[in-house]
Amino acid sequence: MRRVSLILVVLVSLAACSQVSTPRPVPPETVSKAPIAAKPGVPSKVARLLRVQENMPAGYKGGHLASGSSCTAVAEFEGDGFAIGQAPQAQSQFAREYLKRMEAAGYRAQALALQVFDTADVDLVVEALLDKVIINACNKGPGEAYVLVSWEIKDARSTALVYQGQSEGLMRADYVEGMEVFGLVVQSFGEATNALLAEPEVAGLLSPERQIQQ
Repeated sequence: MRRVSLILVVLVSLAACSQVSTPRPVPPETVSKAPIAAKPGVPSKVARLLRVQENMPAGYKGGHLASGSSCTAVAEFEGDGFAIGQAPQAQSQFAREYLKRMEAAGYRAQALALQVFDTADVDLVVEALLDKVIINACNKGPGEAYVLVSWEIKDARSTALVYQGQSEGLMRADYVEGMEVFGLVVQSFGEATNALLAEPEVAGLLSPERQIQQ
């Protein structure tokens, strides 16, 4: 089956809707987590995001997209793996959100998709897998997006795996239109990044005092 980008799936689903079953709910226990901030005045290690890619099976169904004056025309949000890695526009949006969340918490970060590199050596390499994406939204109405992300962090020099774990993020809005639906997914990825930074083990890895075990 042909794989298409998440952006295209959103646009096509909003344009052509049909009646389906009850929308898939997001996990109700999802809560926002505040990141552990970097020590002020002490440069952190540099963590470069290599890529964000899908990790969902073919035929995955994740919520619903509705349209119409009363949001009565509903289509299941379905994708054949979404092929996030094949959509440069999506990669750049995820990368910007990653940089924003990292820098807001005081950490130095880079993103390969944006080719925004400073002169500092890269200490850590980060990869993100989207294990689950749930979208429930009405075009020109309310919407929500949830993501479950698996993270792998490796030492840039030895390539040793130094952290592996999951985090989740949820973003809601009172009004979304068109591509703003995908924007909710990006923001929920940002929330998942905050949740990653809320882990003491990750904050410790980013600390300049922490020595990586080879």
